[in-house]
Amino acid sequence: MLTLGPSGRTTAVHRSLALLVMGLLGVACSSASVSDETDTETGPPADQAGGSEAETSTATQDPSERADSEDEAVGDDQSGTPGFTLDGEPIVVVSDNADCVISPRVIVDGDTSVNEVFRDIGMNVPKSDPEHCYLFSAEIPDDLRRHHADVHQKLIDYVGGYDRYVHITYETEGDNSEALEVLDQFGYFYDNNGQPVDPSIDLVYDRRSCLSGLSRENNYDGYNDFSFCNQPNPLTDPMWEWDRENFGSDVFMYNIINGWVHEYYHHVQRAHTLERSLGMPADCCGGRNHTGSPAWFVEGQAQVFPTLFLRDVFDDLQITKDLGLEGACADDPRLNGNGPDQPLRERVSWQTNCNMTQKFEAASRAIRGEGDEWEECTGFSELEEMRETWICPGHMEILNFYLAYLTSFETLFISLHEDVWALGFEGALDKHFGLTKDELYEQFNQFMRDNPTPPEDFFPTERLDELVDFWVIESGVG
Repeated sequence: MLTLGPSGRTTAVHRSLALLVMGLLGVACSSASVSDETDTETGPPADQAGGSEAETSTATQDPSERADSEDEAVGDDQSGTPGFTLDGEPIVVVSDNADCVISPRVIVDGDTSVNEVFRDIGMNVPKSDPEHCYLFSAEIPDDLRRHHADVHQKLIDYVGGYDRYVHITYETEGDNSEALEVLDQFGYFYDNNGQPVDPSIDLVYDRRSCLSGLSRENNYDGYNDFSFCNQPNPLTDPMWEWDRENFGSDVFMYNIINGWVHEYYHHVQRAHTLERSLGMPADCCGGRNHTGSPAWFVEGQAQVFPTLFLRDVFDDLQITKDLGLEGACADDPRLNGNGPDQPLRERVSWQTNCNMTQKFEAASRAIRGEGDEWEECTGFSELEEMRETWICPGHMEILNFYLAYLTSFETLFISLHEDVWALGFEGALDKHFGLTKDELYEQFNQFMRDNPTPPEDFFPTERLDELVDFWVIESGVG
Protein backbone atom coordinates (compact mmCIF):
# COMPACT_ATOMS: atom_id res chain seq x y z
CA MET A 1 0.00 0.00 0.00
CA LEU A 2 1.23 3.47 -0.81
CA THR A 3 1.58 5.96 1.99
CA LEU A 4 1.87 9.71 1.90
CA GLY A 5 4.33 11.50 4.08
CA PRO A 6 7.75 13.09 4.30
CA SER A 7 10.43 11.52 2.12
CA GLY A 8 14.00 11.02 3.25
CA ARG A 9 14.88 13.68 0.67
CA THR A 10 12.40 16.26 1.95
CA THR A 11 11.51 18.13 5.12
CA ALA A 12 8.57 20.19 6.30
CA VAL A 13 10.83 23.19 6.24
CA HIS A 14 11.35 22.83 2.50
CA ARG A 15 7.78 22.14 1.43
CA SER A 16 4.34 21.88 2.95
CA LEU A 17 2.79 18.59 1.98
CA ALA A 18 -0.74 18.00 0.84
CA LEU A 19 -1.68 14.85 2.70
CA LEU A 20 -4.41 13.80 0.35
CA VAL A 21 -5.75 10.49 -0.86
CA MET A 22 -3.93 9.50 -4.04
CA GLY A 23 -5.79 10.74 -7.05
CA LEU A 24 -7.67 13.57 -5.30
CA LEU A 25 -5.54 16.26 -6.90
CA GLY A 26 -4.83 16.44 -10.61
CA VAL A 27 -1.07 16.47 -10.21
CA ALA A 28 1.75 14.72 -12.00
CA CYS A 29 5.44 14.29 -12.41
CA SER A 30 7.01 13.99 -15.41
CA SER A 31 20.55 8.89 -21.64
CA ALA A 32 28.81 4.35 -23.09
CA SER A 33 27.66 1.78 -21.03
CA VAL A 34 24.18 0.79 -20.07
CA SER A 35 22.88 4.15 -21.25
CA ASP A 36 22.64 2.84 -24.82
CA GLU A 37 18.99 3.75 -25.24
CA THR A 38 16.31 2.05 -27.26
CA ASP A 39 13.79 4.83 -27.74
CA THR A 40 10.21 3.83 -28.32
CA GLU A 41 8.78 6.67 -26.23
CA THR A 42 6.10 8.95 -27.55
CA GLY A 43 6.75 12.68 -27.25
CA PRO A 44 10.12 14.40 -27.50
CA PRO A 45 13.05 12.45 -28.97
CA ALA A 46 15.17 10.48 -26.58
CA ASP A 47 17.76 12.97 -26.99
CA GLN A 48 16.86 16.37 -27.33
CA ALA A 49 18.51 15.45 -24.13
CA GLY A 50 19.46 11.90 -24.05
CA GLY A 51 20.37 8.76 -25.87
CA SER A 52 24.05 8.23 -26.07
CA GLU A 53 24.78 5.44 -28.51
CA ALA A 54 22.82 3.25 -30.94
CA GLU A 55 19.36 4.71 -30.52
CA THR A 56 16.30 3.82 -32.50
CA SER A 57 13.22 6.00 -32.40
CA THR A 58 9.58 5.50 -33.23
CA ALA A 59 8.57 8.62 -31.36
CA THR A 60 5.48 10.38 -32.60
CA GLN A 61 5.89 14.10 -33.14
CA ASP A 62 3.74 16.13 -30.80
CA PRO A 63 1.62 18.84 -32.43
CA SER A 64 2.86 21.42 -29.96
CA GLU A 65 6.43 20.79 -31.17
CA ARG A 66 6.00 21.05 -34.94
CA ALA A 67 7.29 24.52 -35.61
CA ASP A 68 10.14 26.36 -34.00
CA SER A 69 8.64 29.60 -35.26
CA GLU A 70 5.59 29.12 -33.05
CA ASP A 71 7.66 29.14 -29.88
CA GLU A 72 8.27 31.98 -27.50
CA ALA A 73 11.00 34.39 -28.48
CA VAL A 74 14.19 34.11 -26.48
CA GLY A 75 14.54 36.98 -24.08
CA ASP A 76 10.91 37.37 -23.04
CA ASP A 77 10.21 40.08 -20.49
CA GLN A 78 10.67 38.52 -17.06
CA SER A 79 9.02 41.34 -15.11
CA GLY A 80 5.52 41.44 -13.72
CA THR A 81 3.33 38.96 -11.88
CA PRO A 82 3.64 35.36 -13.08
CA GLY A 83 0.64 34.45 -15.20
CA PHE A 84 0.27 30.92 -13.88
CA THR A 85 -0.74 28.96 -10.82
CA LEU A 86 0.25 25.61 -9.35
CA ASP A 87 -2.60 23.16 -8.80
CA GLY A 88 -1.87 22.33 -5.19
CA GLU A 89 1.32 21.37 -3.37
CA PRO A 90 3.85 18.66 -4.21
CA ILE A 91 2.76 15.24 -3.00
CA VAL A 92 5.29 12.88 -1.46
CA VAL A 93 4.70 9.18 -2.06
CA VAL A 94 6.70 6.71 0.01
CA SER A 95 6.27 2.95 -0.18
CA ASP A 96 8.35 -0.19 -0.52
CA ASN A 97 8.66 0.49 -4.25
CA ALA A 98 8.32 4.27 -4.57
CA ASP A 99 10.30 7.24 -3.32
CA CYS A 100 8.58 10.01 -5.16
CA VAL A 101 7.70 13.69 -5.14
CA ILE A 102 4.86 14.44 -7.55
CA SER A 103 5.10 18.02 -8.80
CA PRO A 104 1.84 19.99 -9.07
CA ARG A 105 0.31 20.81 -12.43
CA VAL A 106 1.09 24.21 -13.92
CA ILE A 107 -2.04 26.08 -15.03
CA VAL A 108 -1.20 28.98 -17.34
CA ASP A 109 -3.11 32.21 -17.55
CA GLY A 110 -2.91 33.87 -20.97
CA ASP A 111 0.28 33.79 -23.00
CA THR A 112 2.79 33.29 -20.19
CA SER A 113 5.80 31.56 -21.71
CA VAL A 114 7.36 28.30 -20.62
CA ASN A 115 10.55 30.26 -19.92
CA GLU A 116 8.79 32.53 -17.44
CA VAL A 117 7.15 29.61 -15.67
CA PHE A 118 10.31 27.51 -15.45
CA ARG A 119 12.42 30.39 -14.19
CA ASP A 120 9.82 31.27 -11.58
CA ILE A 121 9.47 27.74 -10.21
CA GLY A 122 13.24 27.18 -10.34
CA MET A 123 13.42 24.39 -12.90
CA ASN A 124 16.94 25.55 -13.86
CA VAL A 125 18.14 25.94 -10.26
CA PRO A 126 20.07 23.16 -8.47
CA LYS A 127 18.52 22.04 -5.19
CA SER A 128 19.49 19.77 -2.34
CA ASP A 129 15.91 18.42 -2.08
CA PRO A 130 14.70 18.11 -5.69
CA GLU A 131 11.33 16.80 -6.81
CA HIS A 132 12.51 13.42 -8.07
CA CYS A 133 10.58 10.19 -8.42
CA TYR A 134 12.15 6.71 -8.21
CA LEU A 135 9.94 3.69 -8.88
CA PHE A 136 10.64 -0.06 -8.81
CA SER A 137 8.97 -3.38 -9.41
CA ALA A 138 8.65 -5.36 -6.21
CA GLU A 139 11.14 -7.91 -7.63
CA ILE A 140 14.04 -5.46 -8.12
CA PRO A 141 16.89 -6.72 -5.90
CA ASP A 142 17.86 -4.80 -2.78
CA ASP A 143 21.46 -4.34 -3.98
CA LEU A 144 20.33 -2.58 -7.17
CA ARG A 145 18.05 -0.29 -5.16
CA ARG A 146 20.84 0.41 -2.68
CA HIS A 147 23.31 1.35 -5.41
CA HIS A 148 20.65 3.44 -7.16
CA ALA A 149 19.98 5.44 -3.99
CA ASP A 150 23.69 5.81 -3.27
CA VAL A 151 24.58 7.10 -6.73
CA HIS A 152 21.65 9.47 -7.10
CA GLN A 153 22.19 11.04 -3.69
CA LYS A 154 25.85 11.58 -4.56
CA LEU A 155 24.78 13.19 -7.85
CA ILE A 156 22.46 15.57 -6.01
CA ASP A 157 25.19 16.48 -3.54
CA TYR A 158 27.75 17.00 -6.31
CA VAL A 159 26.05 18.67 -9.28
CA GLY A 160 22.71 19.58 -7.69
CA GLY A 161 19.24 18.18 -7.86
CA TYR A 162 16.98 19.40 -10.67
CA ASP A 163 13.22 18.94 -10.44
CA ARG A 164 10.99 16.70 -12.54
CA TYR A 165 13.23 13.67 -12.90
CA VAL A 166 11.44 10.30 -12.98
CA HIS A 167 13.18 6.92 -13.12
CA ILE A 168 11.43 3.56 -13.15
CA THR A 169 13.21 0.19 -13.03
CA TYR A 170 10.91 -2.77 -13.61
CA GLU A 171 10.25 -6.35 -14.59
CA THR A 172 7.56 -6.71 -17.23
CA GLU A 173 6.29 -9.87 -15.50
CA GLY A 174 6.71 -8.48 -12.00
CA ASP A 175 4.50 -6.85 -9.42
CA ASN A 176 4.26 -3.26 -10.65
CA SER A 177 1.07 -2.26 -8.88
CA GLU A 178 2.63 0.52 -6.80
CA ALA A 179 4.65 1.95 -9.68
CA LEU A 180 1.63 1.92 -12.00
CA GLU A 181 -0.51 3.64 -9.38
CA VAL A 182 2.06 6.42 -9.08
CA LEU A 183 2.50 6.76 -12.84
CA ASP A 184 -1.26 7.07 -13.12
CA GLN A 185 -1.02 10.09 -10.82
CA PHE A 186 1.38 11.60 -13.34
CA GLY A 187 -1.32 11.43 -16.02
CA TYR A 188 0.96 9.00 -17.86
CA PHE A 189 -1.59 6.59 -19.26
CA TYR A 190 -2.88 8.49 -22.27
CA ASP A 191 -2.53 7.65 -25.94
CA ASN A 192 -1.21 9.90 -28.71
CA ASN A 193 -4.67 11.39 -29.16
CA GLY A 194 -4.88 12.48 -25.52
CA GLN A 195 -7.36 9.76 -24.60
CA PRO A 196 -6.99 7.82 -21.33
CA VAL A 197 -5.97 4.16 -21.53
CA ASP A 198 -5.80 1.43 -18.91
CA PRO A 199 -2.61 1.50 -16.84
CA SER A 200 -0.32 -1.39 -17.73
CA ILE A 201 3.34 -2.24 -17.57
CA ASP A 202 3.11 -3.34 -21.21
CA LEU A 203 2.41 0.25 -22.24
CA VAL A 204 5.34 1.45 -20.11
CA TYR A 205 7.57 -1.17 -21.78
CA ASP A 206 6.38 -0.20 -25.26
CA ARG A 207 7.53 3.36 -24.51
CA ARG A 208 10.84 2.32 -22.93
CA SER A 209 13.59 4.86 -23.34
CA CYS A 210 16.25 6.52 -21.27
CA LEU A 211 16.45 9.41 -21.39
CA SER A 212 13.20 10.60 -22.88
CA GLY A 213 10.18 12.33 -21.41
CA LEU A 214 6.64 12.15 -20.17
CA SER A 215 3.96 14.80 -19.99
CA ARG A 216 0.62 15.04 -18.26
CA GLU A 217 -2.04 13.42 -20.40
CA ASN A 218 0.59 12.96 -23.13
CA ASN A 219 0.06 16.62 -24.00
CA TYR A 220 3.66 17.92 -24.20
CA ASP A 221 2.59 21.51 -23.70
CA GLY A 222 6.02 22.40 -22.34
CA TYR A 223 4.71 23.51 -18.96
CA ASN A 224 4.06 20.03 -17.56
CA ASP A 225 6.85 17.95 -19.07
CA PHE A 226 9.32 15.74 -17.21
CA SER A 227 12.52 13.84 -17.92
CA PHE A 228 11.76 10.12 -17.78
CA CYS A 229 14.22 7.24 -17.59
CA ASN A 230 11.98 4.30 -18.46
CA GLN A 231 14.30 1.35 -17.85
CA PRO A 232 13.54 -2.36 -17.85
CA ASN A 233 15.65 -4.09 -15.20
CA PRO A 234 19.17 -4.15 -16.71
CA LEU A 235 19.99 -7.23 -14.62
CA THR A 236 17.48 -9.28 -16.63
CA ASP A 237 16.72 -7.24 -19.77
CA PRO A 238 17.59 -9.36 -22.84
CA MET A 239 19.15 -6.26 -24.41
CA TRP A 240 22.07 -6.57 -21.96
CA GLU A 241 22.52 -10.35 -22.02
CA TRP A 242 25.89 -10.24 -23.81
CA ASP A 243 27.23 -7.59 -21.44
CA ARG A 244 26.15 -9.50 -18.34
CA GLU A 245 27.71 -12.73 -19.58
CA ASN A 246 30.99 -11.19 -20.73
CA PHE A 247 31.57 -8.55 -18.04
CA GLY A 248 30.32 -10.44 -15.01
CA SER A 249 27.95 -9.06 -12.40
CA ASP A 250 30.38 -6.74 -10.59
CA VAL A 251 31.77 -5.02 -13.68
CA PHE A 252 28.31 -4.81 -15.20
CA MET A 253 27.01 -3.04 -12.10
CA TYR A 254 29.57 -0.28 -12.66
CA ASN A 255 28.35 -0.18 -16.26
CA ILE A 256 24.81 0.41 -15.00
CA ILE A 257 26.02 3.13 -12.65
CA ASN A 258 27.87 4.88 -15.48
CA GLY A 259 24.61 4.88 -17.43
CA TRP A 260 22.65 6.36 -14.53
CA VAL A 261 25.13 9.21 -14.20
CA HIS A 262 25.17 9.85 -17.96
CA GLU A 263 21.40 10.04 -18.14
CA TYR A 264 21.02 12.24 -15.09
CA TYR A 265 23.49 14.69 -16.56
CA HIS A 266 21.32 14.88 -19.69
CA HIS A 267 18.53 15.99 -17.34
CA VAL A 268 20.85 18.70 -16.00
CA GLN A 269 21.61 19.84 -19.55
CA ARG A 270 17.89 20.05 -20.33
CA ALA A 271 17.18 22.12 -17.25
CA HIS A 272 19.36 24.97 -18.51
CA THR A 273 17.75 25.25 -21.94
CA LEU A 274 14.30 25.83 -20.36
CA GLU A 275 11.73 25.49 -23.14
CA ARG A 276 14.31 25.16 -25.92
CA SER A 277 15.14 21.70 -27.22
CA LEU A 278 18.72 20.63 -26.61
CA GLY A 279 19.80 19.57 -30.07
CA MET A 280 19.92 20.39 -33.76
CA PRO A 281 16.93 21.69 -35.76
CA ALA A 282 17.15 18.61 -38.00
CA ASP A 283 16.90 16.16 -35.09
CA CYS A 284 14.05 13.70 -35.37
CA CYS A 285 10.65 13.85 -33.80
CA GLY A 286 9.97 17.55 -33.44
CA GLY A 287 11.25 19.93 -30.81
CA ARG A 288 11.00 23.55 -29.76
CA ASN A 289 13.32 26.32 -30.86
CA HIS A 290 16.41 24.10 -30.90
CA THR A 291 19.60 25.44 -29.35
CA GLY A 292 21.64 24.09 -32.26
CA SER A 293 23.71 21.99 -29.87
CA PRO A 294 25.53 19.29 -31.87
CA ALA A 295 25.43 15.65 -30.85
CA TRP A 296 29.16 15.63 -30.11
CA PHE A 297 28.57 18.28 -27.44
CA VAL A 298 25.34 16.93 -25.93
CA GLU A 299 26.71 13.39 -25.68
CA GLY A 300 30.37 14.22 -25.20
CA GLN A 301 29.79 16.60 -22.31
CA ALA A 302 27.55 13.93 -20.75
CA GLN A 303 30.51 11.53 -21.02
CA VAL A 304 33.08 13.91 -19.53
CA PHE A 305 30.84 14.41 -16.51
CA PRO A 306 30.52 10.73 -15.47
CA THR A 307 34.20 10.13 -16.18
CA LEU A 308 35.21 12.81 -13.68
CA PHE A 309 32.32 12.37 -11.25
CA LEU A 310 32.92 8.63 -10.91
CA ARG A 311 36.66 9.18 -10.56
CA ASP A 312 35.99 11.66 -7.76
CA VAL A 313 33.47 9.57 -5.82
CA PHE A 314 34.78 6.11 -6.75
CA ASP A 315 36.20 5.20 -3.34
CA ASP A 316 33.02 6.41 -1.60
CA LEU A 317 30.61 4.36 -3.72
CA GLN A 318 28.93 1.63 -1.72
CA ILE A 319 29.72 -0.97 -4.39
CA THR A 320 33.42 -0.03 -4.29
CA LYS A 321 33.47 -0.48 -0.53
CA ASP A 322 31.58 -3.78 -0.80
CA LEU A 323 34.15 -5.12 -3.28
CA GLY A 324 37.20 -3.62 -1.59
CA LEU A 325 38.26 -1.78 -4.76
CA GLU A 326 39.28 1.53 -3.21
CA GLY A 327 42.06 3.20 -5.20
CA ALA A 328 41.33 1.33 -8.46
CA CYS A 329 40.34 4.54 -10.26
CA ALA A 330 43.08 6.79 -8.89
CA ASP A 331 45.86 8.49 -10.85
CA ASP A 332 44.66 7.88 -14.42
CA PRO A 333 45.74 4.20 -14.46
CA ARG A 334 47.25 2.51 -17.51
CA LEU A 335 45.26 -0.69 -18.04
CA ASN A 336 45.61 -3.85 -20.11
CA GLY A 337 41.92 -4.12 -20.95
CA ASN A 338 38.67 -5.38 -19.50
CA GLY A 339 38.75 -8.98 -20.69
CA PRO A 340 37.86 -11.86 -18.37
CA ASP A 341 41.54 -12.67 -17.81
CA GLN A 342 42.24 -9.25 -16.29
CA PRO A 343 42.01 -8.60 -12.53
CA LEU A 344 38.69 -7.27 -11.29
CA ARG A 345 40.30 -3.94 -10.34
CA GLU A 346 41.44 -3.37 -13.92
CA ARG A 347 38.16 -4.44 -15.48
CA VAL A 348 36.18 -2.14 -13.21
CA SER A 349 38.58 0.75 -13.78
CA TRP A 350 38.35 0.26 -17.56
CA GLN A 351 34.56 0.12 -17.50
CA THR A 352 34.42 3.26 -15.36
CA ASN A 353 36.67 5.14 -17.84
CA CYS A 354 39.35 5.84 -15.27
CA ASN A 355 42.14 5.47 -17.88
CA MET A 356 41.78 8.91 -19.43
CA THR A 357 45.23 9.08 -21.04
CA GLN A 358 44.63 5.83 -22.91
CA LYS A 359 41.35 7.20 -24.26
CA PHE A 360 43.16 10.30 -25.51
CA GLU A 361 45.81 8.13 -27.19
CA ALA A 362 43.15 6.04 -28.92
CA ALA A 363 41.47 9.18 -30.28
CA SER A 364 44.81 10.55 -31.47
CA ARG A 365 45.65 7.30 -33.28
CA ALA A 366 42.28 7.33 -35.01
CA ILE A 367 42.56 10.94 -36.18
CA ARG A 368 46.14 10.30 -37.37
CA GLY A 369 44.84 7.39 -39.44
CA GLU A 370 46.52 4.78 -37.24
CA GLY A 371 43.44 3.42 -35.48
CA ASP A 372 42.19 -0.13 -35.26
CA GLU A 373 40.76 -1.83 -38.34
CA TRP A 374 37.20 -1.24 -37.19
CA GLU A 375 37.84 2.45 -36.56
CA GLU A 376 35.84 4.74 -38.85
CA CYS A 377 36.83 8.06 -37.28
CA THR A 378 39.54 10.00 -39.08
CA GLY A 379 38.67 13.42 -37.72
CA PHE A 380 35.81 15.62 -36.53
CA SER A 381 33.51 17.41 -38.96
CA GLU A 382 29.86 18.35 -39.31
CA LEU A 383 29.10 14.61 -39.47
CA GLU A 384 29.48 14.51 -35.68
CA GLU A 385 26.65 17.02 -35.24
CA MET A 386 23.97 14.40 -35.87
CA ARG A 387 23.59 10.93 -34.37
CA GLU A 388 22.48 9.61 -37.74
CA THR A 389 25.78 10.54 -39.39
CA TRP A 390 28.44 10.52 -36.67
CA ILE A 391 31.52 8.33 -37.14
CA CYS A 392 33.49 9.39 -34.04
CA PRO A 393 31.08 8.76 -31.13
CA GLY A 394 33.79 6.98 -29.18
CA HIS A 395 36.01 10.07 -29.14
CA MET A 396 33.61 12.99 -28.67
CA GLU A 397 34.43 13.03 -24.98
CA ILE A 398 37.99 14.10 -25.87
CA LEU A 399 36.71 17.04 -27.93
CA ASN A 400 34.80 18.25 -24.87
CA PHE A 401 37.90 17.83 -22.71
CA TYR A 402 39.66 19.93 -25.35
CA LEU A 403 37.12 22.74 -24.89
CA ALA A 404 37.91 22.75 -21.17
CA TYR A 405 41.65 22.64 -21.95
CA LEU A 406 41.31 25.76 -24.13
CA THR A 407 39.50 27.66 -21.38
CA SER A 408 38.40 25.94 -18.17
CA PHE A 409 36.00 23.36 -16.83
CA GLU A 410 33.99 26.26 -15.45
CA THR A 411 33.46 27.38 -19.05
CA LEU A 412 32.51 23.88 -20.21
CA PHE A 413 30.07 23.14 -17.39
CA ILE A 414 28.79 26.58 -16.35
CA SER A 415 29.33 29.32 -18.94
CA LEU A 416 28.07 27.37 -21.94
CA HIS A 417 24.93 26.36 -20.04
CA GLU A 418 24.37 29.94 -18.90
CA ASP A 419 24.50 31.31 -22.45
CA VAL A 420 23.15 28.59 -24.74
CA TRP A 421 19.50 29.49 -24.02
CA ALA A 422 19.88 33.10 -25.14
CA LEU A 423 22.66 32.75 -27.75
CA GLY A 424 22.22 29.21 -29.04
CA PHE A 425 25.19 26.87 -29.14
CA GLU A 426 27.02 28.62 -31.97
CA GLY A 427 26.64 31.99 -30.27
CA ALA A 428 27.89 30.59 -26.96
CA LEU A 429 30.81 28.88 -28.70
CA ASP A 430 31.81 32.14 -30.37
CA LYS A 431 31.46 34.12 -27.12
CA HIS A 432 33.62 31.82 -25.01
CA PHE A 433 36.05 30.38 -27.57
CA GLY A 434 36.02 32.82 -30.49
CA LEU A 435 35.50 29.91 -32.87
CA THR A 436 32.95 28.63 -35.33
CA LYS A 437 32.22 24.92 -35.30
CA ASP A 438 34.25 24.36 -38.48
CA GLU A 439 37.19 26.27 -37.04
CA LEU A 440 36.97 24.17 -33.88
CA TYR A 441 36.99 20.92 -35.87
CA GLU A 442 40.04 21.98 -37.86
CA GLN A 443 41.91 23.14 -34.77
CA PHE A 444 41.04 20.04 -32.73
CA ASN A 445 41.97 17.61 -35.51
CA GLN A 446 45.38 19.27 -35.89
CA PHE A 447 45.88 19.25 -32.12
CA MET A 448 45.21 15.51 -31.99
CA ARG A 449 47.57 14.85 -34.92
CA ASP A 450 50.29 16.82 -33.18
CA ASN A 451 49.80 15.15 -29.78
CA PRO A 452 49.94 11.35 -29.62
CA THR A 453 49.72 11.70 -25.83
CA PRO A 454 47.87 14.40 -23.88
CA PRO A 455 49.82 17.53 -22.93
CA GLU A 456 50.39 18.26 -19.28
CA ASP A 457 47.24 19.57 -17.57
CA PHE A 458 44.94 18.31 -20.35
CA PHE A 459 43.13 16.18 -17.76
CA PRO A 460 42.43 17.64 -14.31
CA THR A 461 44.06 16.21 -11.23
CA GLU A 462 41.73 18.12 -8.90
CA ARG A 463 38.17 17.06 -8.24
CA LEU A 464 35.75 18.50 -10.80
CA ASP A 465 33.54 19.96 -8.07
CA GLU A 466 36.59 21.86 -6.79
CA LEU A 467 37.19 23.33 -10.25
CA VAL A 468 33.51 24.06 -10.90
CA ASP A 469 30.93 25.50 -8.52
CA PHE A 470 27.85 23.80 -9.89
CA TRP A 471 25.63 25.55 -7.36
CA VAL A 472 26.09 29.14 -8.61
CA ILE A 473 24.91 28.66 -12.18
CA GLU A 474 22.49 31.31 -13.50
CA SER A 475 21.06 30.08 -16.77
CA GLY A 476 18.17 31.36 -18.84
CA VAL A 477 19.00 35.07 -18.66
CA GLY A 478 20.28 37.58 -21.17
